[in-house]
Amino acid sequence: MKHPFDRLESRLRAFFENRYPWMKNPSSEHPLSKGLVEALYAAIQTNGTAPHTYQITLNPQDAAQFSRSDVQNELAEMLMDAAVLIGYPPIKPLLYVDSNIQLAPGEFNISTDPIPTLGETAALDGSNNLPMNDANLPSNPCLILPDENIFSMTSSTINIGRLEENDLVIPDKRVSRSHAQIRIVQNHYVIFDMKSTGGTFVNGQRVDEQVLHSGDVINLAGVSLIYSEDTLDTRDSPTDTTNIKK
Repeated sequence: MKHPFDRLESRLRAFFENRYPWMKNPSSEHPLSKGLVEALYAAIQTNGTAPHTYQITLNPQDAAQFSRSDVQNELAEMLMDAAVLIGYPPIKPLLYVDSNIQLAPGEFNISTDPIPTLGETAALDGSNNLPMNDANLPSNPCLILPDENIFSMTSSTINIGRLEENDLVIPDKRVSRSHAQIRIVQNHYVIFDMKSTGGTFVNGQRVDEQVLHSGDVINLAGVSLIYSEDTLDTRDSPTDTTNIKK
């Protein structure tokens, strides 16, 4: 049986060679596929967790091709699947593609970071406190619940779902046991669907991942939350009247 890293490299090599034949290397190892696998392995060895973000810098011609959302989504799915096989939670990483004219076609640089804003590994249980005095972070972020109670977001990672182990527990049968995760990425809170049954929606659009802005309406399989920043005194803000069923 192939090791997850070997399986990932095989999938990535086929992906790149089928879509981007000009990047094909004469050797059996595709350089970019090997680079991504090495980045994943190095992050696990150094930080003890799979990367939350991958920054891929390419020649402008190559970067234009990799900037497509469907390409990034497929790559992120493969990287997440490999991490799951190794024993990490099913969290799809974010891929950022940048260009550098000093790189020749086919050349690249890859960097990873578990939590770019904090610069340190964050526990998946949301136990890391945010440095709330950091001016670059959202000010007083919170979620307005269907009963108009306020859930203050004081950690860098927030797990949401039906299980008691979640940071925000929603005891509604429509909500998956581990439904969604919100975490800090690039100085913003980003919501990730955790392969839920009912789906995660932001302002009516189903999403796998989405940067949150104040006033965004999050819908978890029919249960609505409102994301707010700048003030915790949001009880007068419009709210959804859906009740959380107990």
